Amino acid sequence: QYLPAHTYGPDGAEGNVRALIRSDNGAAHTRLLEVTSTPDGVAYHVIAERPGCDLDEFAVSDDLSTVALLWNINGCSELQVLEYADGTLSDPIPLPNPVAGELSISAGGSMVAMTVQGPDMPRTVELVDPRTREWERIDRRPSRGPVTSVPTLETVTARDGLAVTGWLHRPRGGVEPLGAMIFLHGGPEGQSRPGYTELFPPLLDMGITVFAPNVRGSGGFGRAFAHGDEKDKRFAAIDDVADCAKFLSERGFAEPHRIACAGWSYGGYLTLAALTFHPELFAAGVSICGMSDLNTFYRNTEAWIAAAAHPKYGHPISDRDLLDALSPLQRVDALTAPLLVVHGGTDTNVPVSESEQIVEALRRLDRTVRYLLFDDDGHE
Repeated sequence: QYLPAHTYGPDGAEGNVRALIRSDNGAAHTRLLEVTSTPDGVAYHVIAERPGCDLDEFAVSDDLSTVALLWNINGCSELQVLEYADGTLSDPIPLPNPVAGELSISAGGSMVAMTVQGPDMPRTVELVDPRTREWERIDRRPSRGPVTSVPTLETVTARDGLAVTGWLHRPRGGVEPLGAMIFLHGGPEGQSRPGYTELFPPLLDMGITVFAPNVRGSGGFGRAFAHGDEKDKRFAAIDDVADCAKFLSERGFAEPHRIACAGWSYGGYLTLAALTFHPELFAAGVSICGMSDLNTFYRNTEAWIAAAAHPKYGHPISDRDLLDALSPLQRVDALTAPLLVVHGGTDTNVPVSESEQIVEALRRLDRTVRYLLFDDDGHE
């Protein structure tokens, strides 16, 4: 997998081009490579890598002296600066908050800018001098909103022995515990990170512990983990959600009958799947813009999204039976928990029909279901 990056050159010889790219080619995790293309062929060598960590982003100064690197460590960001001429890599520069992105660097490499966020601070622009390591907030009036304390990183051992991590947000002291909610990200190659969200603080204030796991198929944990849910391996990803529920009850974070599941996009699908494959584990569910049937999703989504989904979910012709077996709508009789379904009426990624058909099926079964439609909203 090659990801487009910074091309510079030619390097003095006609037809020769050098480029820095972020790639997991030949490795388990993404790293920084230098690729040289000449009339004689293409060669590459490693510029920077971190064992067990993915490189999220990099930025190169205009004078080619300096490269800023953002590493992904269990969802937290780590910043390093590389002196490109001699390959010297700085010690990590501490960040003001745990999650950073949208990296840029000044022409001479003397200043690095990015957005930084955390549970207690919405995303804001920050500037750092890599020599002094001093930070300056550029947003004089940063955004405000409900905040939480920093969550803890927890590890769940799945039934097949795979380690799955997640971020556990707990209510503040003095709040009577009510239960727990598992919140599943989209993608499936998205990642739950300890960044800012307006969704969790009201739940925490009500006494609901929130666990945001990265089940197999999530990004940020290397190539093997990201491909761990493809096609028939998706049954294991659904089981990961069930194992997260058991983790919450066994560790005393919630009583077994007081655990809900919620998610957006692919996380909405995974919520519906968890509620139909493991109905005994969940007291309630919330599916936001989720797919309810993978075959109807293929028929009604945009063509480019369908084509991109083939390697992940399976082909709508050759893998039709598998897609049926993985579709919550085909198991709707098993879904007994009260369910809230949310969708945007102009969504073209996951068409609104995906929510309509699961709601209709549950109403025919006289199940408890509420449907919340935002007519003028899309997939977001």
